[in-house]
Amino acid sequence: MVKRQISHILTIISITAVCGAFGCGGDDDDSGTTGDGDEGGDGDDNSDINLGGGDGTKIDTDGDGVYDGVDTDGDGVADHTGTPIDDDGDGRPDGIDTDGDGDIDYWFNTPIRVQGCNDLEVEFESVTPTILVLVDRSSSMFDQPLADYPNRWEPLKEALVGSSGIVTSFQSGIRFGFAAYTHQAQNGAAACPLFHATSIGTNNFETIKDEYDAVSSDPVDPDVPLVNDVNPSKGETPTGAAIHAAAAVLADFAAIGPKYILLVTDGEPDTCTAPDPQCGQDESIAAAQAAFAQGIGTFAIGVGEIGLQHLLDLANAGSGQPVQQRAAPENCEGAVFNLGSYSTSGGNATVFNPSDPQQLKADIAGVVGSTRSCVYTMNEEVELEKANLGTVLVNDVVAEYEDEDGWRMNSSTEIELLGASCVAVKTTINPDVYISFPCESFAVK
Repeated sequence: MVKRQISHILTIISITAVCGAFGCGGDDDDSGTTGDGDEGGDGDDNSDINLGGGDGTKIDTDGDGVYDGVDTDGDGVADHTGTPIDDDGDGRPDGIDTDGDGDIDYWFNTPIRVQGCNDLEVEFESVTPTILVLVDRSSSMFDQPLADYPNRWEPLKEALVGSSGIVTSFQSGIRFGFAAYTHQAQNGAAACPLFHATSIGTNNFETIKDEYDAVSSDPVDPDVPLVNDVNPSKGETPTGAAIHAAAAVLADFAAIGPKYILLVTDGEPDTCTAPDPQCGQDESIAAAQAAFAQGIGTFAIGVGEIGLQHLLDLANAGSGQPVQQRAAPENCEGAVFNLGSYSTSGGNATVFNPSDPQQLKADIAGVVGSTRSCVYTMNEEVELEKANLGTVLVNDVVAEYEDEDGWRMNSSTEIELLGASCVAVKTTINPDVYISFPCESFAVK
């Protein structure tokens, strides 16, 4: 069995074997017995394949199933014997104590030891999610404070692409793209929204950071003459149009796995045709519902003046839950809200409305983590009646088979982490997962 550190729990490689049941032949061990699988020559019918990293290969010198020796010169014979020591508390010895002081004197290499087998690589992988981060670039993002920050743009940028930002930290295991959106009334409705999306992919930080830097300024031009006491170059908030544009980008992105829009906005939405007053709630809800119908979820995080009622409606629309029919907002009397689909009562999707930069980052991390899958597909079949022989660790904690906080087999090739084990995967930036099965668990082909 082999443990691998994986980036954001998207790929697990466990090298194990299936040879005894498959009739593999040959004699590449030191025992002289053809096909006995004892590649280390220690006579225990177990494959001893040295992967390095310690002082030598572990050896069971007396056949009692306990590794009490170390072969340091590769001849298959224990050169040192002693008391096995479990240094990291995972239930498996990591080396031996030869002088009785309780400390490891000789460390085990990481071997593959499976009964009667040669080695065969077995791959486990989960589906990679895709997230398009959609950021409101209206003028209020630049001239209104958030906690101790003079504006809302900078703490959001830091939370996403700072040195410990969410895109920075999660980029190797999640496909990210980025787009900022706004509208300037002086450009007319045909030019709305002002929107540009980056490419999408894993390890996409540099591309996203460059685009973020390029749009990190208030679009307003203070020298433009006012029209009806409003600067027509001011950045507006056409959220519905932006969601439609983001959904189109994701729909055109051909990749297996779930797709999401992560929307961050600081105000009630307007529309391309009517930047003022802010009466774009119906259009935004309809856009999120249309995106969901295409298989694209929407998460909405609100900072600033955006109301909790509209945030809840957006969250429900973006997750396929019912949206409550509401009266038109203040200053929108006479507006007809009939673009979205509404019910007498709404759903209970999670609302994110952070009031400080720390909570903003935590909310983004929670959303991103929630998109990870806890289901893994193997390229080898396990006999379900022998699945209980498998070993699964999540962050070095044993996950029990068919326990509500452990794991289960959904099919002969699919494993699912459950309860606390799945939560650990979703909430740890760099989770560590160990999955392995002994040779006898694999189905004969």
